[in-house]
Amino acid sequence: MPLLSKLVTFARSPQGKKLLGEAQRRAKDPQTRAQVQQLVQRARSGRGGSGQGGSGQGGSGQAGSGQGDGPTER
Repeated sequence: MPLLSKLVTFARSPQGKKLLGEAQRRAKDPQTRAQVQQLVQRARSGRGGSGQGGSGQGGSGQAGSGQGDGPTER
């Protein structure tokens, strides 16, 4: 069964209708809209998780990455 057909079938099910209703309700919430707007701005400015911007260093082994580089590890 193609993916689109599966999505349509799910959307027409009671569980799908409930999920769609919740998504529509959240989309109308001003606080949720503000959060989405902030994420869009971050993505456009290159501060998202796409690897653009920053110092060009990788994520593993970097100072402050939480991999055993603090006083919490004994």
